[in-house]
Amino acid sequence: MPHRITERLSRITGRLASVLMLLALTAGCTRQPYNPDRPEIPNEDMFTFNPVLQSKTIWQVAVASSPDGHIAAAVATGYRELILLEESAGAWSTIATLSGGGLHPSSISIAPGPGGTWWVLAANTDVGQMLYRVGGAGDSSLVIPKYQQADYDSVSYAALASDDQGRPVAILQAVGEGLVRAALTDTGWVLSEIPQTGIYSTINDFAIDAPGQEHLVYHISSGDDGQYRRVGLDTTITELITNSGEILALAVTSDGYPFVAGSVGQNNLLMWQLFDSETAGFYWVSETLSIMGEELYVGNFDLCLNPEVKPYIAFAIWRGPGRFNLNMATRPPQSGQIGYGWSLIPVVEDLARVGATNRMTVFKVVLDTDGTPHFFYLSGGSGETISSLWEAVPISQ
Repeated sequence: MPHRITERLSRITGRLASVLMLLALTAGCTRQPYNPDRPEIPNEDMFTFNPVLQSKTIWQVAVASSPDGHIAAAVATGYRELILLEESAGAWSTIATLSGGGLHPSSISIAPGPGGTWWVLAANTDVGQMLYRVGGAGDSSLVIPKYQQADYDSVSYAALASDDQGRPVAILQAVGEGLVRAALTDTGWVLSEIPQTGIYSTINDFAIDAPGQEHLVYHISSGDDGQYRRVGLDTTITELITNSGEILALAVTSDGYPFVAGSVGQNNLLMWQLFDSETAGFYWVSETLSIMGEELYVGNFDLCLNPEVKPYIAFAIWRGPGRFNLNMATRPPQSGQIGYGWSLIPVVEDLARVGATNRMTVFKVVLDTDGTPHFFYLSGGSGETISSLWEAVPISQ
């Protein structure tokens, strides 16, 4: 993974270099004409499909993988319950069900905890920001305190990650406030406001790498620019991502370098890598994935990197009223000129707009212990509140 500018990169001029390519459909699937009444079409030639949770009123979904490759999903349903599921050999089982009058969160997030446990954060419940530890010997729950008596009764979004000891760190986006970091330490909660964030800053993604550095991407107050912030062991950097769009996805290499995916307009999906050099400092190198003749469903996608730094992007293409295609975009680990070798593979065609809020609520991707991506999506009838959560795993990479 890059740590200092290489001879190849020295030929790239400026702080932003963009490589434009066309994505080819490579899955061998024949594109079907749009038909709003046709059932969805899973690409069973290239993916194995596993049911995660069936026939529920699903409001929110979060997925995560642990350092040892275990995968878990947290699902908030319309029955004021929070269900935690874990995968083993392609089969999913429920390991905890939390319920109560306060469990109707505005967002949920999940991260691995110590000793095979999982942390689940439920934002904006009736009693505040609830953090649950489940899956181990003796489940427990905590309430994240307010920061300097701020009005945190309305938290529109929260992101969660854990360090190498399994200790949770949350980023809270409170209505009318800036972004706040909340970390659980041996002596209790430590809360602090994130500098240079305001009432219109919106969280996109958050991660903690192996060395313990924290990485955050968020949309700043106005325009199409995003912001990246890395808090290291002894340094903090903040870098602007120009023309990135309002929704960003983040993945981090083992040595702490970020990849960020975003979209500008409805025909371009972008990915940035952060490099540094002794002469130019930090700078972004961007790749533009032009989806010619298609229209992106902007605002719902995800990004992950395998151990060889091969990216996988989950995103949707608009098919027609209430219909989408879930796709996987990937390329080999970088070799030679950045930006070549991308392919687009359909995962599911003609997904209906589903979920309790009558919208597509999840396209997620995480890695297992072998570095294989696992894609997650909702499935159900058009406009229905009852839906099912599915997992799609590539048969070969």
